[in-house]
Amino acid sequence: MSHLDDLISRFTAQRDILNCALRELADEHFAPRLVAVELGLGSGRTYDHLRAGLGGRELFAFDHRVETHPGFEPPADRIILGDISETFPRFATNRAAGACLIHIDIGTRNRAADLPRYERIVPWVGVLAARRALVISDRALDADFLEAVQPGGQPLGWPYALGWPYFLYRHKT
Repeated sequence: MSHLDDLISRFTAQRDILNCALRELADEHFAPRLVAVELGLGSGRTYDHLRAGLGGRELFAFDHRVETHPGFEPPADRIILGDISETFPRFATNRAAGACLIHIDIGTRNRAADLPRYERIVPWVGVLAARRALVISDRALDADFLEAVQPGGQPLGWPYALGWPYFLYRHKT
């Protein structure tokens, strides 16, 4: 597969699952005070997509530095810079049960090497997520407080677009 085809597959998977989550979020009618969170800002593509679909809901982004394309960066008061394994727990503690949507995209192509990073983050997702909050991840998450959402009867990890599974969960409690 060419690099271009690989990127198209990845971006298609991201867009499809983000759109599914945004539809679910709209149907839930979460309180306006609940925020959305983007773990892994990167170039700002998914941040911008979420920002456009959230209808003005506050969206906070985390990364070690801002490397977005011009115009896709979050406002200064909504970007948390530093090591996510340090900054995210502080944010989660200060805003316990305060998020209706959390998108985690901090992985690399080395899934085995990424595992410890996700294991450190997941407990804090449980702290930050409000009841029935949606959690999207580019990796399968193993947590008792999460239940898999299978959109339209699709298999877990849908869409499996040429090796790019994305996962959608709901906070159970």
